[in-house]
Amino acid sequence: MGVAGNEEADRLAREGANSLPIAPEPIMGVPLARIKKEIEVWARGEYRRTWRRLRTQRHSRLFMDGPNRGRAVEALSMTRTGLKEMTALITGHGTLRKHLHTMGLVNSPLCRKCGLADETPFHLICQCCALARKRFFAFGAATIADPKAFPELTLSAMREFVSSLDLH
Repeated sequence: MGVAGNEEADRLAREGANSLPIAPEPIMGVPLARIKKEIEVWARGEYRRTWRRLRTQRHSRLFMDGPNRGRAVEALSMTRTGLKEMTALITGHGTLRKHLHTMGLVNSPLCRKCGLADETPFHLICQCCALARKRFFAFGAATIADPKAFPELTLSAMREFVSSLDLH
C-alpha cells in the first residue's frame, strides 16, 4: 500500500488518460522543439526587459543593448587575459582613472590623454579629443556618439584600441 495522496493521484491520472479530452477537435500534440523555442523567446524577452529597466551597470549599458549572440561568441573565443581585459573595460572596473579615483587610489579621475573629462572606457573609446586621430584610423570616426550603433566597435577592437594607448 502506498501513500494515500499518491494513490489518489495515480487513480486520477489513469482516469484522465482513459477519458476523452474536453477541447475543440482535432487534438494535436506540440513538438518539444516548439516548446523549447517558445521558452527561449520568452526568456530573451524577459532578459531584454530587465536589462532596459536596470539603473545599474552604467558603463556596460553604454556599449551593449542587451544579450548579443555575436558578442558572446567573440568573448568566448578570447584568451583568458583578453577576456579579463575586455570585461574590465566594458564594466568600467579596470585601471582607468575614474575607477581608481572612486577606490581612492589616485588623486584625479581626469583623463591622462586630454585632462578634460573623467577617464572612463566611454570617454577614451568614443570622445577623448586627444585620441580623435587614432580613433579615426581605428574605427573610421573621430568621435562616436552611440557605440551600440557602431558595428566597427567589436569587443576585440575596443580592447585593442585601449591597450594601444599605453595607460599603465
